[in-house]
Amino acid sequence: MSATSLTPEQLAQVEVAAKTPAYAANPALIWQLLASFGDQYAEAAYVGLTNQFSLYGQVIAYSNFVSGVSSQSKLADMQAVAQGYVAILETAADQPNPDGTISLPTTTQIELNYYNASIKVGVSPLNAIDLSMAEAFDNLDGSGSVTLYASGLTVTSASGGESITVGADTFALNPHSVETVTASGTTSDVFVHSPGFGQETITGFDATGASHDLLQFNASAFGSGLTAANQNADWQALLSDTANNSAGAAVITDIYGDSLTLTGVSKTTLSAAANAADFKFV
Repeated sequence: MSATSLTPEQLAQVEVAAKTPAYAANPALIWQLLASFGDQYAEAAYVGLTNQFSLYGQVIAYSNFVSGVSSQSKLADMQAVAQGYVAILETAADQPNPDGTISLPTTTQIELNYYNASIKVGVSPLNAIDLSMAEAFDNLDGSGSVTLYASGLTVTSASGGESITVGADTFALNPHSVETVTASGTTSDVFVHSPGFGQETITGFDATGASHDLLQFNASAFGSGLTAANQNADWQALLSDTANNSAGAAVITDIYGDSLTLTGVSKTTLSAAANAADFKFV
């Protein structure tokens, strides 16, 4: 849900909430309340405070790192920003729209604010339309779930380690022996698998097209004597260790017992000569 304005009643709720101890101790709650009213700017700020993989999250994390100040001082800074935003809305309420509502920042303003903030703290500016880049969850059954919202990310899975790389920045995740990655709607993503990565399922893998995704493996994972020097031989060895499951999805199994399932992609698709570029062996 997105909105272009707040009603006086909604602003009044925000004003009251912002003065309570709970909101004073947790500035993210102010942004969350405003986001519930459809404020896109507030939603971006809330995601930044609660999701380290979002673009605003990167700005905040990097700002904390370079500032060298205590967490309490940084919390005070974030409180000041949230309270300042409420003050801006209160000022705007003095000149309401003809219907009595208060105008909210536009998406263009959000992009500009992100760009300026990223420059200020030394982070390379990215397209701010995709404010949230990825989410990672630890499931109750011990497995993990990762959802990608932006293109061009690198997801690395290894024995005892997992991470997402955005540009030059890498964010560590809690590793799981069973992982589900959803990449529907994104392109040009890279999925790196080292020996011992476990059992992984990728939904939304793009096997075709100019912006196809890429799977990377150790060449030795599919047979002794295989090296990165002969990519075609490595690819053929991988295909020989690939079979469709009952749902018609390709399941790649290496010599270590790891398996990768590509939901919606068949072995036939992976075997097409045009799709050999989907694979890289190191």
